[in-house]
Amino acid sequence: PGLDQESILEAIRAGRFYCSQGPEIKQIELDAGRVRVWTSPVREIRIMSDSFYCPDRIHRTEKGFIDQAEYKLKRTDRFVRVECLDDMGRKAWSQFIDVL
Repeated sequence: PGLDQESILEAIRAGRFYCSQGPEIKQIELDAGRVRVWTSPVREIRIMSDSFYCPDRIHRTEKGFIDQAEYKLKRTDRFVRVECLDDMGRKAWSQFIDVL
């Protein structure tokens, strides 16, 4: 809610933060068995989970940019983590998000 020290520490304690070398993760939404992600313009968005090999978790473009992705949760998913990669090879990544 704020940029003061206590607000930042509370967000970290609650896991409401992400790391970045440049790209921006604007929003991650869990709703009705889906994960939706909005980012700054990037080349690739990965919605990682603990389910084995799900090709629908990777969204990429060779030309232009994408700024959103969606993944339908599988029965075996217990968590997700978002990664995105920009055209300069810089990454942003979220913390693990419990989906149970």
